[in-house]
Amino acid sequence: MSIKNRALRRLTSGAGALALGLAGIAALGTAASAAQGNDGTPPGNATDGTTATLVIHKYAGSTTGQVNNGTELGSVSRPPLAGVPFTYQQIGTEVGDNCVAIDLTTTEGWTAAQGITATPQTVKPCDVTGATDTYTTDGSGTITWGQLDLGLYYVTEGDATSVGVTDSASPFYVTLPYPSVTVTGSGEDAVETTKWLYTVHTYPKNTTGGEGDKTVLEPGTYGLGSTVSWTITTHPLGSEALGDGVPLTAYEIIDKLDANLLYSATTSLQYKEPTGTLTAVDTGDYTITKDPADTSTSGGTVTVRFTDLDWLNSLQAGTTFQWDLTTTVVGVGKLENIAVENTGGEDIDTGDATTDWGEAKLLKVDASDASVTLAGAEFKVYNVNDEGACDAVTDDTEFISVTGGTTTTDTFVSGADGVVTIPGLYVGKDGDPTSRDYCVVETKGPSGYTANTAPFIITVEPGALATGTYSATVPNPPTEGPELPLTGAGGTLAMTLGGLLLVGVGAGAIVISRRRHEA
Repeated sequence: MSIKNRALRRLTSGAGALALGLAGIAALGTAASAAQGNDGTPPGNATDGTTATLVIHKYAGSTTGQVNNGTELGSVSRPPLAGVPFTYQQIGTEVGDNCVAIDLTTTEGWTAAQGITATPQTVKPCDVTGATDTYTTDGSGTITWGQLDLGLYYVTEGDATSVGVTDSASPFYVTLPYPSVTVTGSGEDAVETTKWLYTVHTYPKNTTGGEGDKTVLEPGTYGLGSTVSWTITTHPLGSEALGDGVPLTAYEIIDKLDANLLYSATTSLQYKEPTGTLTAVDTGDYTITKDPADTSTSGGTVTVRFTDLDWLNSLQAGTTFQWDLTTTVVGVGKLENIAVENTGGEDIDTGDATTDWGEAKLLKVDASDASVTLAGAEFKVYNVNDEGACDAVTDDTEFISVTGGTTTTDTFVSGADGVVTIPGLYVGKDGDPTSRDYCVVETKGPSGYTANTAPFIITVEPGALATGTYSATVPNPPTEGPELPLTGAGGTLAMTLGGLLLVGVGAGAIVISRRRHEA
């Protein structure tokens, strides 16, 4: 037996949810009653005051392939959508200054309904209900409106982007009661049976959207070997990216690491419901594997694989997962971390982010001859202040440590070639900023040279520096030695003066002697 919709011509459901009814029902007025109508009772046989119930069911994706004739579906495998807002209006016709409800217990009422829903409309509609409240679907994706007067209703879905719905279902008309048609047999032997429903179930389609994301935080310290934290946020369950609500038979979140990133740990794995509540995923519901498995090998992939698929498929549509993990930086460059999801087919892009690191090099030379390189000079590095300048070094200055291999140091020494290599310093994330300034101070000069103790700024960009390229050239003047004496000069001077004195005395004696003889 198959079941299909049978609509009053030109009465449409934008969501493909419902048709409206059959024309030509005779009016049979009876005594007043406020009770829920009984399914199977023709509208013309309904007593005055009979009421009906309209039920909205929201599931991720489309229920295509399932019957949709106003009856309740026995089972829907797609995840329910909670928090989706709807409003309803009872539609009538204008009579003078009044809006009069359409009486579906009369043939004239069905004719008016047809005129309202026709394109273009042949009857001008009005809103009998007036201001209406907004209702939202519950955890099972359901809204139930009971004790509604019989008539024509217009149902509108509101904005549900906050719960991951990207495309709202189209507004639709529905009649209460609603003629549900069952077809038995096929071809010429097909027999249609109509049963009037006073409890009507509708299944408006939704497209659940939302993109995944990958973000990175600044490291706690700015030297190579630091820990960097990442957050992966998945596509919502039930979204087009994840099968449009079809139950998942496999689900993985995969983190693809740059060769200079070493996986450290998963700090948390949580799921976030459309209401915004974050809850830890039970450790028994997933596994985490690394490829290559060697924990000391950088790069590769880390995979979260969900093992309890029944639990996974029971979550509300719009639910996302948040995976927080850490890596250790072991090299420089724009280190990209790519996240994907996989439901058993091709990878689905989730997002990517970069942490950016650069190398710094100094060249230590003789101040009087730059071709002479100096070994043994020692340097330390620290952050610039808020004004971008270098504070004076004190006992409280926090120097940056860098880890290369198994060695961690905050002191960088010039080699025989005069080169000081600072293996890696943090620049930024996702290309912002493109460079970062650091303060460098020489704490020890080369042997025989005076240290340049004034802090100076270097600028670091992502990546390694080319051979022969330096962040700064640092000259050192030779250390001044003691003043040397002029060897032997004091004795020679005394002897010379003494000789001259003796010559003068001798010459004077000769002059005196001659004068005496002449006298």
